[in-house]
Amino acid sequence: MRTQSLPATLAVPTLAALSHLASRYGSSVVFATATQPAFDTLSDAVSRHAATGWKPVEIVTGHARLFTNLKRVEVEWRDAKTSWHALAEELKTQPQALVVCNLKRHALALLDALKEKETDGVFHLSTNLCAEHRRAVLDRIRERLEQKQPCRLISTQCVEAGVDVDFPVVYRAFGPLDAIAQAAGRCNREGRLNAQGEYGHVVVFDPEDTDETRRQYPTFAYYQAAEVTRALHVEHGELDLNDPAIFRKYFEKLYDVTAPATMNNALEDAIQARDFVEVARRYRLIEQNTFQLLVPWIDRRDEFQALRIEAEQAGISARWMRRAQGLAVSVYKPRDAMPAWAIPAKLKPFGRTGGGVSDEWFILEGDYYDDTLGLVPPEGPQLFIA
Repeated sequence: MRTQSLPATLAVPTLAALSHLASRYGSSVVFATATQPAFDTLSDAVSRHAATGWKPVEIVTGHARLFTNLKRVEVEWRDAKTSWHALAEELKTQPQALVVCNLKRHALALLDALKEKETDGVFHLSTNLCAEHRRAVLDRIRERLEQKQPCRLISTQCVEAGVDVDFPVVYRAFGPLDAIAQAAGRCNREGRLNAQGEYGHVVVFDPEDTDETRRQYPTFAYYQAAEVTRALHVEHGELDLNDPAIFRKYFEKLYDVTAPATMNNALEDAIQARDFVEVARRYRLIEQNTFQLLVPWIDRRDEFQALRIEAEQAGISARWMRRAQGLAVSVYKPRDAMPAWAIPAKLKPFGRTGGGVSDEWFILEGDYYDDTLGLVPPEGPQLFIA
């Protein structure tokens, strides 16, 4: 479970619900992750909502030994700032490498630097690409990795979310310790280098951003987790990703900073009042302030055109949405007016009720979808989910 996926203010009510499910209804809750959060430190806060608190039982013995036996990588922690041009120069000497950036603008800056150096075998992955596009890119990457062809993947954090790729070298921009561990899991993933008596090479680098006035991390919570990692690095030097004790220290320090025992007051009031409608409204693991944008990826342009025509003539339905999902990019809703390039899809009429237009589905108008970068609106890519 990633710290980014469980907001600090939701940790206690989430654990309380799971604890109640186990104690009252005989369910078994299994948390399986190499970066186990120290949720047991929140037991007192959880017990305010579930009498049993949070008291997990380790079901695997000798897990420290297992970490050692399953070691796949050696990690190099670089203290000096690294410019994108310097990293691009280094990548030219690495035929196969993955770079995970914290921000899309950082990934784009590195792509520009690689383009200037005429580096071949360069790929990009971010959520500015629709799902079908990302799947196709990953298929090409896996094929090139298998055939030992040049393959440099410049990605955002989306590659850390369960994506099965295996690079001999991974560069990870400095960030939360559990995110670094997730990136390391894409290095020597299948243990092929171990069979040769070697380990994969993971480099944790600190990007040099020429514009220090702009944010360096996607969210404040992400920044907090990165700073906790930095404090641990200062205290302990190079952090061993195969040491469970390091992750426990990390999460303990993170909880000291983020205070997950302090719940959102409105959510806590709703829970105490058993106002389940309000609980459902307040409890949000992922903010839903986004809309879906249908995009004309070149390999599925005919499908895009068919979906667009159907939307214009008949309106969209649940079936249409299922078909369109693979060609959609999630976009943050702007505070002001919707951008001119996002045309609202017409809703299919239901009975005597007029259809109107959707506030959740839009169709891209204009030439703003790139075969490498995905959605590139005139306002810039930072409008979109990282």
